[in-house]
Amino acid sequence: MLRGFVASLIFLCAYTSCPAHTVVIYYVNETVPEAVASPNYRALLTVLDGLGELGANAATSLKNDVRLFRDKALADIAALQDAARLRGFEAAIFSNELALRSEYLSIKSDLASTKPLAISRGDNPVTENSPLALNSNLHLALRTALDGIRPSDDVVLIMYSHGTRDLAVMPRVAADFTQEDARRLARQLQEEGGRDLALPQLELHGIRKVDVWKTLSATRARFSLVFLQACESAAVSWEDYRALPDNVERIAHTGFTSIAIDQFDYRALASPEAEPQNVVRAVGSFLEDSGAVYFDSRYTYWRWPLLVTAASLPTAIYFVPLVLCGLWGLLRAKRRIVIQQTS
Repeated sequence: MLRGFVASLIFLCAYTSCPAHTVVIYYVNETVPEAVASPNYRALLTVLDGLGELGANAATSLKNDVRLFRDKALADIAALQDAARLRGFEAAIFSNELALRSEYLSIKSDLASTKPLAISRGDNPVTENSPLALNSNLHLALRTALDGIRPSDDVVLIMYSHGTRDLAVMPRVAADFTQEDARRLARQLQEEGGRDLALPQLELHGIRKVDVWKTLSATRARFSLVFLQACESAAVSWEDYRALPDNVERIAHTGFTSIAIDQFDYRALASPEAEPQNVVRAVGSFLEDSGAVYFDSRYTYWRWPLLVTAASLPTAIYFVPLVLCGLWGLLRAKRRIVIQQTS
């Protein structure tokens, strides 16, 4: 028993005395070329093909997304590999292209290697080619990347995807169009002017913001920075805010605005002229310099759902304090008149 206790004590001392290090996790839900040939895309493109110029523009946008998003993901991965070598951090790279090969990219000690990852592709046409839009695969990726992590280590998580106010991660085509009536869908797309595929009656598939926070909460890691690199990635509900776990120290997000695919260029982190900051500070400075990111902690993140709540109130509510103030003034004036009359 004594020998076991001593061995445990030696292990604990070695474990806690090792210098803290940084792990960067890049989780990119890019659109892969296989998506365009999928039944879901074909069903949607068939409907768009009958909508004239409006449909042609929407179809072109979808096809451009495949090329642009994939190219950007590959460029980001290459830049992060260079940055890891320059700054000496570990990294775990998860992309749909890698996941569809049941792999992820691990970068340790300047060595990049692909390792097996047993992902699920889901049971619907939406996530068939976007497996990283499944929360179960986010959980698997984090468990894999954080194996052996210590509480003293810094973890930077970058989640890059299409998104909405409710979803932090979603495919570009996030609804199941194989089950939709083509005529009704064409009519609704015309009414929307082809601007948005997230039609009100469609169920969108992806990972909700609240589920991202719950998944992070289930780990023992300390997330020094989490960047939700998607459109409208701020909290929009008090449920989102309450789900923010204690092990997330700082959140970077895009507020309620949209962003371009090429909004952030991670090559800045790998520039030889870059300041020799620690990784967390370097990523934060890079995002801050972009001018397109908001930063929050648990103590400030409440301002976003508060803005949503305030915007949902009837306009008349804002005049209530003025009305009450006026009534109070009238009551005081009436009281003075009564006092004067009785005296």
